[in-house]
Amino acid sequence: RPGGSLVFNTWDRIEANEFAHEAQLAVSALLSDDPPLFMQRVPHGYYDRDTILGHVAAAGFIAEPSFETMTEMPRVNSARVPAVALCQGTPWNHELQARSATTGISIEEMTDAAESAIARRFGDSTIEGKIQGFVITVAK
Repeated sequence: RPGGSLVFNTWDRIEANEFAHEAQLAVSALLSDDPPLFMQRVPHGYYDRDTILGHVAAAGFIAEPSFETMTEMPRVNSARVPAVALCQGTPWNHELQARSATTGISIEEMTDAAESAIARRFGDSTIEGKIQGFVITVAK
């Protein structure tokens, strides 16, 4: 409504979200004939400033949106934690289940591949990896 504001958030590109990026690379390598790109396309696929500005303008907002970059370094006990969270605890799991049905590669094997990739980059005891996104605010 006039005088209101729209505030929303979105993840940055997958390369700026280190655990997700490593998991995406590892699982894509394991399933190279038909890589599951949900993580790259959906949660990490809406980061381009010009695209977002165009959508905001098309929705009738005339003010220049503010983009606040939010960066965190979550700490987890092992590489297994983000591997399980990403492969088994997000909607990416649906795409992985579909690939499992056609390839015979189990979700556990995909999770293991993600864990190995994360551990190679960050270690396997207590680790930290960057996550990044944007908070966008625009007045109507």
